[in-house]
Amino acid sequence: MLPEGFRRTREEIERLLDQAQVELDFPWKEHHPDRMLTMWCSRPPEAARGVKECCLWVLGRRPTGPLTGRTTSYPLSKEELAKENFRARDVVEQLIPEWQQIGDDYAAAFIATLKWLRGSDDERPIAEPGTKLH
Repeated sequence: MLPEGFRRTREEIERLLDQAQVELDFPWKEHHPDRMLTMWCSRPPEAARGVKECCLWVLGRRPTGPLTGRTTSYPLSKEELAKENFRARDVVEQLIPEWQQIGDDYAAAFIATLKWLRGSDDERPIAEPGTKLH
């Protein structure tokens, strides 16, 4: 069961999760403008981890929040989703220095993934394979 209000199916989330793993497995050494993640982040592996951990969490395969590390229920409650989203926004905006160990691309990818899952943004955090990026 997925969290209330999500607009994406389990299959869509699984496909995004698989794509995040492909990006994590890519041998990143430099900028690759043809890769699926490089259009919006400076550290693609960090962003791919953010997408992956968000997907694992909403699918119930991760018992703790990807940013807070707090134990969560399944399906996730609105409050749990909000706490993680607020922590991610704080990281991106660099409001709390102690949270700098969480990368801003990881947090931004988490936010983008949640927006896509909820349907408030139709742009996938990782482009569909075969999508023209430019």
